[in-house]
Amino acid sequence: MRKYRIILVTSVIMLSLSLPVGVFGFEDWVPGYDKKAGKFVFAATVNSAGHIFGQYCYFKDESCLYLIGIGINCEPGSEYPALINADTGSAFVRLVCFHKYESQHVLAVNSFDDIDRIVKKATRFGIAVPMQNDDFKVARFSLRGATEAINTMLEAAELKMKGKPQNRSKPAEERL
Repeated sequence: MRKYRIILVTSVIMLSLSLPVGVFGFEDWVPGYDKKAGKFVFAATVNSAGHIFGQYCYFKDESCLYLIGIGINCEPGSEYPALINADTGSAFVRLVCFHKYESQHVLAVNSFDDIDRIVKKATRFGIAVPMQNDDFKVARFSLRGATEAINTMLEAAELKMKGKPQNRSKPAEERL
């Protein structure tokens, strides 16, 4: 388990170009932030094949999306169909080729509500993406700790976007 945790943390760091907030996590998920440029926060997991899945929230756009990297080559901006299946249900989603990090393309899941519902209720999920010919690329991810990691990440994002809360208490004594 310790070896898996080290691989998880290292992979998340490499993919997001950032360092995690401390070396901690929630079961199989790790929250973190873009320390280099300060543009986003994330909560993500890495499976045993080195594929990554997580929710990323970008400050400039004030939006969050689920990103997945499963070793598929794609054309940025192109859409691809995918089927997600979990113990809590399934969903047909479209993946949008988001960007390339080193040699791996990262895809955004365009059905945020569908994938968010699955992530928050299931313990595992699988995704199947049709490839050329009659092949499918299938990847499976653990969702243990996802809700806690995502909530922690969203709290950090809210603080960053709103700034630190101001002390609005009244002085001990004042004359009006």
